[in-house]
Amino acid sequence: MNPESLIRSTFEKVTYFEASCLPGIKLCLDAPDILEDESDIEEFINALSSFLKLSEDDIKVAAPHIFAEFKEYEDSVDPTYFDVKVSDQDQVLSEIEFIDVNVVRRPYGNKLVYVQLAGECSWDEEHGIQLIFKEGCTLTRVSEQDGHYAHCDAWGLPESEDKIR
Repeated sequence: MNPESLIRSTFEKVTYFEASCLPGIKLCLDAPDILEDESDIEEFINALSSFLKLSEDDIKVAAPHIFAEFKEYEDSVDPTYFDVKVSDQDQVLSEIEFIDVNVVRRPYGNKLVYVQLAGECSWDEEHGIQLIFKEGCTLTRVSEQDGHYAHCDAWGLPESEDKIR
């Protein structure tokens, strides 16, 4: 299915697709912001098209950031109740089940279209993990799923202080 068909299918039904960056995994697609104004559908189609061109290596680039999220979480919980063992960044991706892709417009700052790759992770079942790709192609944030598409938005920082995590 092409990106435009995928985006338009979300208007009517739950849409699943596969992306080359995560072979063999069915991802659920949503583009809730486009329902408000279809006039900018091209931006959403372009962002999804860019995301669909990502490779497995593009996801692996996030591993050090995901591992840092894991270590931060591990350090914040009582070790007697925490039994997940992840020894390095190469292992951390195996602890995630990616399930959703959301194509959204960032409500603050540059107001560009972002692609959120959301997953469940073994160490934080309540919040999961998200990888955010600006315009579908540039990794710009790794965090728990908190509803923010930029680090600066999550922490009320100026745009100039944005970073991946």
